[in-house]
Amino acid sequence: MWLLPPFRQYRGKYFYFFLVMGLEGFSTLLFRYVNMDLYKVYSIVNIVVLLTLISVTSIKKYWYLFFILLTIILLINYTSDPKLETIGIILGHTFIFYIFLKNVAIDYYRNDSLRTSFIILLLYEMTAILKFFFVYRNIHLGLTFFYLTTAFENFIAIFFTIYKVEESPSIKLVLSPPKH
Repeated sequence: MWLLPPFRQYRGKYFYFFLVMGLEGFSTLLFRYVNMDLYKVYSIVNIVVLLTLISVTSIKKYWYLFFILLTIILLINYTSDPKLETIGIILGHTFIFYIFLKNVAIDYYRNDSLRTSFIILLLYEMTAILKFFFVYRNIHLGLTFFYLTTAFENFIAIFFTIYKVEESPSIKLVLSPPKH
């Protein structure tokens, strides 16, 4: 289902985010078919998704941090410890959540309204964090929750197939007193 939103988000700020998400869904099906460890795919894609949300100037400025982070992820993948891979995935989604939260704050500051697309992106990241946390903790029904949230995330994909992030409906929210 995530193969459709990149077409709608084309030329938008989050196009590459949705493109990587769409390719992730497709690649996991392919890698599952060849019996590859999906946690390795998720952890590498997580880094790529994170990079799509960071400005090119920041990446150039802090290239060594990204290199160290990528090296750590590849080492964790090499050890094949699913617990470490899951922790890496949770941390990646937490950073992505933070970036979206920062974007919500900036957008609200500029427009005095909340875009529903940002709220839905935050919701998506919360479900992703919880999904992998439940799997990590082996909480009873963790696998069931994993599949349920994945199904819910398909509805989110449908939303972003219909609405472009920058053009989604907004909720007007004025929290400051009127200016005289």
